[in-house]
Amino acid sequence: MALKIASPDIAHKTEAGGVALRLESAEAVHAAGERILASVRRHAPEAHIDGLQVQKMMPPGHEVVVGVARDPDFGPLVMVGLGGIHIEVLRDVAFAPAPLTAAGAHALIGRLKAGAILRGVRGQPAADVDALAQLLVNVSEMAAAHAGRIREIDLNPVLVYPAGQGAVAVDALVVLETRGPVDHA
Repeated sequence: MALKIASPDIAHKTEAGGVALRLESAEAVHAAGERILASVRRHAPEAHIDGLQVQKMMPPGHEVVVGVARDPDFGPLVMVGLGGIHIEVLRDVAFAPAPLTAAGAHALIGRLKAGAILRGVRGQPAADVDALAQLLVNVSEMAAAHAGRIREIDLNPVLVYPAGQGAVAVDALVVLETRGPVDHA
């Protein structure tokens, strides 16, 4: 199992010590919960804490990030790149305006240097790029439909499994606009 802090004030759970992975028993979950709460309270003492979220521990896959940022000139821009810690170190990302078609999503993925990894190299199986592309299409359509309300979306990591086995977002952040709606027409 995985255990994560649930707080609207903690955007980056790992940095706050708000994540514990590969927990195998109720006792391990309880102990990890105590550690998480203590760490988060030290990291962000003013944060509102809704509780702890227990999730199924997903098997490893290619870590990818999918996101949306609202550009003042272009409106929602969809982003894809290597996820997890790789996004901060390698910065292999590509952007395109929302909404995306399936062909546009595949083209966006193809612009990544990591595209070769996703296609399968040195005996590694190809990743389920079709599932990743469909996720990009879905996120882009949501961002376009709610352009005045959604400021940011961050799905990181998205685990992409071998071809035909899908993709799953294991952490998500959606930041809503706190001011009035923005018109991008």
